[in-house]
Amino acid sequence: MLELLTEPAAEVMTSADPILRAQLRLEEGETEEDALIDALAVSARMHVERYARIGLLPQTWRLTLGYWPACALAFPRAPVRSVEAVRYTQSDGSQAVLDPADYELTKAGPTAGLAPAFGKGWPAIPHRGRVEIDFSLGYDDAAAIPAPIKQAIRLEVAHLFANREAVAQGGLAPIPLGVADLLAPYRLFV
Repeated sequence: MLELLTEPAAEVMTSADPILRAQLRLEEGETEEDALIDALAVSARMHVERYARIGLLPQTWRLTLGYWPACALAFPRAPVRSVEAVRYTQSDGSQAVLDPADYELTKAGPTAGLAPAFGKGWPAIPHRGRVEIDFSLGYDDAAAIPAPIKQAIRLEVAHLFANREAVAQGGLAPIPLGVADLLAPYRLFV
């Protein structure tokens, strides 16, 4: 199970972003829909993160498993910044924190994994025990996010801005072509 513990403290873009405003074809001083644009930008960011399995700005997640992985664990989101804590159920049913010296964060390109440190192994957990891994992910700030990801968010915001209902007269309007293509190099497959 994957659970978001800490949301990003900021957004990738807001209604103040001049490139987003140009994408929406808004005139200078046209601000009456800024609250809507901000809400759409949050929704678009969340959709991009879910679709591509990435975190854009710093955030903390918890991965809960009923077992230790056979070798290394592949994180289900990227880019992983750090492992905050690893907890596991002991044989007496209590929860213990695994010493950070007993595991290592491995990175290979956009993916990251968690593996026992050299010469170590995962501690035994009882039947119906669990492992909890708290980890942080995301780029340092909005400026560090690759331009194609930001453009995918802009395209989605523009689509949602132009198509404000679930069904439009004249047929359904799909998410704009290009969003999936822009995200393809950054999409995580685990």
